[in-house]
Amino acid sequence: MISFDSFLRPAPAATSALRRFARDRSGNIAMMFSLIILVMFSAIGMAVDYGRAYHQQTRLQTAADMTALALAKDVEAGKTNDQIDAHKTALIELNIDTDNLENWNAEWSRDATANTLTVDITAALPTSFMSIFNVAEVDIGASATVTSGTDYVEIAMVLDNTGSMNSSNKLSELKTAATTMLTNLAASPAGTAGRTSVAVIPFGVSVNVGTTYKSADWLGPEQTGE
Repeated sequence: MISFDSFLRPAPAATSALRRFARDRSGNIAMMFSLIILVMFSAIGMAVDYGRAYHQQTRLQTAADMTALALAKDVEAGKTNDQIDAHKTALIELNIDTDNLENWNAEWSRDATANTLTVDITAALPTSFMSIFNVAEVDIGASATVTSGTDYVEIAMVLDNTGSMNSSNKLSELKTAATTMLTNLAASPAGTAGRTSVAVIPFGVSVNVGTTYKSADWLGPEQTGE
């Protein structure tokens, strides 16, 4: 009878080689280094793509702000919806990176009750590195809302009254210009009582308002008016 035990039992030399192979760790460093390099390049690639997306989103926001302001003026000027749409498209194409963005779309809407106009822009940015992880594009967007016909206006006029204004009739012209501005403001719709506040701020080291106002509350407790 022939026994097959000798064929099934590994030779001592083969057993020793298998044991040395199982205990061998010399290839682990190369394998770990390869994994670390892969993770590092993946992180760098994601950072680059998200940085590009942030830059493009900033441009979208700027375009939305500019377009909303321009379209609000168009509405006040009585332009038609077709004219406003054409102006919207021209402004956005001028201010966003149309060469690197896909499927960009812009819409505007107006709330007549609140007297506001809103511009919304959406777009997709194709990725350069994240596509390795099956992320082909990053969605970005921006929105801007403006209010026209503000009911209340606050204006601060900082007027130079230093010594240099005494030459070439500068001080007299400054007074005339300030008076003209306030007169025109009072005659406008914004000049309605209770809707406008104007502050006159002298640009100088000190101001002499005369002794007549030395006890006025608006001078402050430590001022004398001299």
